[in-house]
Amino acid sequence: PRGALEFRGAAASLLARKISTRISPDDLLCAAGVSAILDLLFFTLCDAGDACLVPAPYFSGFDGDLMHRSEVQPLPVPLRWPAAGLGTLMPVAAFEDAYAEATASGQRVRSILLTNPHNPTGRVWQEQELRDVLEWAASKSLQVLAPATALARAPSKDVDAACVLICLIAQVVSDEIYAFSVHDQSARFTSCLDARPRSLSPDCLHIVYGCGKDFGMAGARIGMLHTLDVRVKDTVSTLCHLCESSRPMLSLMARFLSHRCLDDFIRKRQEILAHAYSSACAALDAAGLKFTTAEAGIFVMLDLREWLASVEGPGGLGAKPSWEREATLWRYLCEKHGVNLTPGASMHCEEPGFFRLCFAYQEPEVVSLAIRRLSRALAQLKPNRLEGRE
Repeated sequence: PRGALEFRGAAASLLARKISTRISPDDLLCAAGVSAILDLLFFTLCDAGDACLVPAPYFSGFDGDLMHRSEVQPLPVPLRWPAAGLGTLMPVAAFEDAYAEATASGQRVRSILLTNPHNPTGRVWQEQELRDVLEWAASKSLQVLAPATALARAPSKDVDAACVLICLIAQVVSDEIYAFSVHDQSARFTSCLDARPRSLSPDCLHIVYGCGKDFGMAGARIGMLHTLDVRVKDTVSTLCHLCESSRPMLSLMARFLSHRCLDDFIRKRQEILAHAYSSACAALDAAGLKFTTAEAGIFVMLDLREWLASVEGPGGLGAKPSWEREATLWRYLCEKHGVNLTPGASMHCEEPGFFRLCFAYQEPEVVSLAIRRLSRALAQLKPNRLEGRE
């Protein structure tokens, strides 16, 4: 149930060369996609009602991955955006504020979910940023009596010995599915495995990876979990029976990941991403649109806050920005002008008006055309041009 050894060996060899030398095939598990891995992992680590801190904005799919079965509540930790074009910051103070607010309201914070490189901002977190967050997580460790539900999930024969567990906020999950998609040559990807401080137990750090993004093979349904915690490995591997990856696909991917040309494939793909990103940035600059710089992945975040006052919402035109106005602007762009952006509300942005643009889904010429169309659509927005909800 952990996945074919042939595949785990090939995957571990690649990840050890490209992500971290600390990765071994014995510590890898496979399931049918990263969403399945996250679902199994949080079902194992947490109890219903526990909270998980997630730097926001974040991939909207995380809500379902954490909530649908495990009933774990994602708590957005707002990233700091100094100014459009200057990237994002992940300060420890933001985690402390979110943690204090959650505990004051009676919520139990059990874990942190990071994405590195970050989706949707495209930021590659620096090693010191990661280390600071991991050290903070370790500082919140707490020895408690494990709930009966957690013990029931743990495949331990000695219940008495298992009664007292280390239940930590220090359970850190790092989704590194864009690790090979760094397109900025000046950016250096560092896995949380290599940023882990000594204060954080290696058993409390769990790395997630998959083939869907870096290799464009979402349909292969292969997600991977790297963990050193034996209890987590045993529990997740047992649950994997319900969502195993296809054996023929694992065999095929084992040969693909071991191919002598794979490094050339990764390098060429990064060059193509860099060209697509550069082309999109040029088009956005020409259109006079604000956006956050990206170092990896396939997205940039657009700052369209100044256009919210030109659409209908509570209070009429020109009133305070609102999520209703953001939704109206999204519908206007999508339905009237054929430009579909991801609205910030779905990614838990701290304030309305930010949208995610994917610059790698189509050829650069098509993306540039979409940006010109977006620019014309925004230029047409004057008071009373947009008639409320349609």
